[in-house]
Amino acid sequence: MEKRGPMCTVSWLQSSDGYELRCNRDERRTRMPGTAPLQRYRSGAAFIAPLDGNHGGSWMAVNQFRISFCLLNRYVPLNASLDEKKIYRSRGLLLLDLADARSLTEAWDRASRFSLEEYPPFTLVALEPDAPALLLDWTGRKL
Repeated sequence: MEKRGPMCTVSWLQSSDGYELRCNRDERRTRMPGTAPLQRYRSGAAFIAPLDGNHGGSWMAVNQFRISFCLLNRYVPLNASLDEKKIYRSRGLLLLDLADARSLTEAWDRASRFSLEEYPPFTLVALEPDAPALLLDWTGRKL
């Protein structure tokens, strides 16, 4: 079960020229170092993303369609808990599963069909020029 600790943050500014995205990853001392961002491919689509050293997922990516994804871990409130016996899938793998999306609509459609019960809570931000940001909040029970 995750405990409260360092937090990830994300900020963005949309303009007529597109958007600027700023993101950091919580740097827990027990976490393995991530890799540098590299070009990767999924379903024939190119994207750039670093990879997490522990589970191989990512906390951010930008693809050839000018869509950026940023993942924030949501920590369970102190008065709630995750199923301590359940083995959850890394949230960063979900981000990679979406990294080839060609639009925010496609990202939403695909994410809403995933078995999100496999993941601990998260917030995923997806940005595309000339469109409102897509925010996906998974509470552990509801998207």
